[in-house]
Amino acid sequence: MLHDNKKFKSLIKNKKVCIVGPSPDLQDIGAGPFIDGEFDTIIRTNGSIDIPEESYHDYGSRTTIAYLNNYFLNSRIKEADKLRDLLQLLNDDVKMVVLKGDGTVSFLKKACKQFKIKNCTEFDKTSYAFKKTPDFWLKNLKGNNKSIYEPTLVSYILSDVIHFNPKLLYITGVNFYSSATHWANYYNEGVSQKRQSIERGSQHHIKGDMEYVRHVCNTYPNVRPDPILRSILTD
Repeated sequence: MLHDNKKFKSLIKNKKVCIVGPSPDLQDIGAGPFIDGEFDTIIRTNGSIDIPEESYHDYGSRTTIAYLNNYFLNSRIKEADKLRDLLQLLNDDVKMVVLKGDGTVSFLKKACKQFKIKNCTEFDKTSYAFKKTPDFWLKNLKGNNKSIYEPTLVSYILSDVIHFNPKLLYITGVNFYSSATHWANYYNEGVSQKRQSIERGSQHHIKGDMEYVRHVCNTYPNVRPDPILRSILTD
């Protein structure tokens, strides 16, 4: 369990941490040097771990912890070359990878062995700490059983990280898909935004994620949204 992981704790506790999402709001504002230079630990998700050099100026280049969801991994495991490239990238640049379950952790470890890639990166599963506050994503209630929508990764990350009391947790590049283009031009290449919107609507509760992030920002003084996210949360 992630909350027992000493490596994760060492990367978060009393550290200045930045969650960098892939929203297009950071394009052309030059936040990259601030992101790379101001924070001890930088957390990114899925395709954000492989940022092209031309985007460094806006999104930064460093990744300390990578959160990968099953949709992203499924797009890589079908082709050996893509999976090998992903594992090599994680091995070279990332200190820790957080996944959603034991099966995925086991699979990636076996893949490293299969492709003879020395596994220097630690894999662990998320703590699922968001389940302590399920009402943000409530789908229906039957008796004492609560059925919830799947939170997006930003909620997974926040619920994992705040447990270890970082000195600062800064959230940037997150706008809950409020812009006309939902992600940066380097992210989700070849993926239909329309199709993703339909799938997201059936699987997630974006308003619930917004409420959870607002709750965390209001509850923990060490959690700070960037100006764009702050304006979304205060509307």
